[in-house]
Amino acid sequence: MFFDIPRTVDIFFLKLVSPFKMPFPAARGSEDDEEEIASPPFETLDTTHLSPPPVDAISSLIRYLEESRLSADNRRIQDDEERCQRDEERRLRDNEARRKEEDSRFQVLVTLLSSGHRPHSASSARDISSPPPILGVGASGATPKVASPATSTALLAASPAAATPTVATSAGRHVAHSPPTLLADSSFQVFRQWRRLWEDYSTMLDSQRLPRHKQLIQLRMAVSLDVQRILEHTLGIAPDTSLTVTEVLDTLQSHFKSQRNEALRRRELLCCKQADGESFSDFFVHLKNLAEEVDLCTGNAMTCAEIQLKMVLLMGVRDEELIQRLISLDTGASLQDVVTCCRSFEATRHTASAIYSSPSQLRAMSTYKKGRRSKIRSRLALRA
Repeated sequence: MFFDIPRTVDIFFLKLVSPFKMPFPAARGSEDDEEEIASPPFETLDTTHLSPPPVDAISSLIRYLEESRLSADNRRIQDDEERCQRDEERRLRDNEARRKEEDSRFQVLVTLLSSGHRPHSASSARDISSPPPILGVGASGATPKVASPATSTALLAASPAAATPTVATSAGRHVAHSPPTLLADSSFQVFRQWRRLWEDYSTMLDSQRLPRHKQLIQLRMAVSLDVQRILEHTLGIAPDTSLTVTEVLDTLQSHFKSQRNEALRRRELLCCKQADGESFSDFFVHLKNLAEEVDLCTGNAMTCAEIQLKMVLLMGVRDEELIQRLISLDTGASLQDVVTCCRSFEATRHTASAIYSSPSQLRAMSTYKKGRRSKIRSRLALRA
């Protein structure tokens, strides 16, 4: 950055160097200008009588230059602060305009979904955290009313929700809370759980009475933006599709199931083992979840799937005595018979363990009492 020195500084500098005699060369020009320009005589510089410039003048000049630099720095800092303040004010204005636009879109969405019914107050729209609209079902089974969603359509689909389809009572009316938002990276098991919650939610709202396009709107509001892109671009299901909600859910289920290789899922099922300390109930639930991800039998039947599950149970339980008991069962025993045998064996083992541990606890208490009694006797003997 360059600083402009006032003319007074130039005069001051000229006064500073005035004691020095500086030689000036003769002026050169054309012959016509020789008469007009008088060249000063050339004099030899006598350095014997020169004295250095005063120290106070140099210090004053340096001080002035330093003050000018500091003043320029202060002006630059002040300009930066003013620019930051203007940027912050512009950002706040943009946010306010965006919020008003989202509110207007929300009002349009509520008008489309309400189907002529009166929605709740729009002032509480930003206080509700669930992404899909909350619908109330009257006790008499009247037509459902659409409550205010959280934000605009995009934010509704993107925001996660931890609510589950439960029923609460509010102002004499049952309210069904929406299921959590379905994410694109969810596993097949998570999708199946979400679909159960969604079907329960739709049943509570009696959504089958709504037109098909409104049911699809509710479904899109319950999934994330990434899932909406998968529906439109990967699966080829446009927002104005002619498919029903059940058909769209079936297509989504096939997509999530195909995200993991069938061979890996089958290998995980066949290698499923009961962990140390894991109860049979927990092991069986885990086994059933893995079996739901695998196509056990492509042909008829329940018997084929039961045979494979019985084999996995036989290879997966830890207790050797239980394995012997399962082997001793009739080959025609059903899967339910095998599960009942395993649960009965586990309950019997726990009961026997509890009965077996009781005498040892009694003996421990008896030993403690005997020790106290012997200590008391020894103290009495010492006193005597």
